[in-house]
Amino acid sequence: EDWKWGPNFNHAGLVVNSAGFKSWVALVFFKGALIKDTKKLFNSGLDGKGLRTTKFYNIGEIKKQEKTIIKYVRQAVTLNTSGVPITPKKRR
Repeated sequence: EDWKWGPNFNHAGLVVNSAGFKSWVALVFFKGALIKDTKKLFNSGLDGKGLRTTKFYNIGEIKKQEKTIIKYVRQAVTLNTSGVPITPKKRR
């Protein structure tokens, strides 16, 4: 665990950040664009940066997706340890 732009987890670089708001919580995966989103968990992102975000509105949603979240965190750690970079998209 670490604190950079809020609470986050890192392993060989930033993995996932959590952000709490009044009615929801978000998980932001720093290399989310490279994660295989087989369960369609991500609902937004910043393409140029490679970030992908998912929002949860209640604890039930988190518990329902717990195994998927763990799987995605493991993918993100593997991406970090293997040194795969995010290649920013060029702006027009």
